[in-house]
Amino acid sequence: MEVVPWLTSDWCLSQFSSDLRVARDSYAAFVLNGMNQGHRNDFYKARSSGRILGEDHFIERVLDQVEESAGKRVPLVEIVAAVCSAFNIDEAALLAPGRKQSLSRMRGVIGLLVQEIGDATLTDVARWCGRDLSSISRNAETVKRMMKEDQTFRQQYDEGKSYAISQA
Repeated sequence: MEVVPWLTSDWCLSQFSSDLRVARDSYAAFVLNGMNQGHRNDFYKARSSGRILGEDHFIERVLDQVEESAGKRVPLVEIVAAVCSAFNIDEAALLAPGRKQSLSRMRGVIGLLVQEIGDATLTDVARWCGRDLSSISRNAETVKRMMKEDQTFRQQYDEGKSYAISQA
């Protein structure tokens, strides 16, 4: 069986039993029992047509956010300016040779913002700063992890993102 690191079943199985073998058997029985019910319209009534799981008010909030930002694609130059402003760094420092961790992180912030709201690609970011694509991609992933752990960093990121969108 392939192990997918981001996919877990522990919580779901724990709802059936604390014993893993019993939980798996109970879950299998639950699924088989549910298959006899056929198509259930109550699972398909949400506005999102099954694209998003959750209560209707949650789905509406998510869709509103998506619609709000869907039309706005921010140019790379605006993203760079926003990151420099939010994190108080000089653009020339981002372009300078070297492997300083804080600057690599900022290039990762730019890469992540490009993925989320930009009209450019990670390849464009790599060309702009003279780095290879794999390092920009790795730095963007590092930034994602950091935002989960560091609330202050997350706030700075969000400020940069908001500023970039407002300038577009």
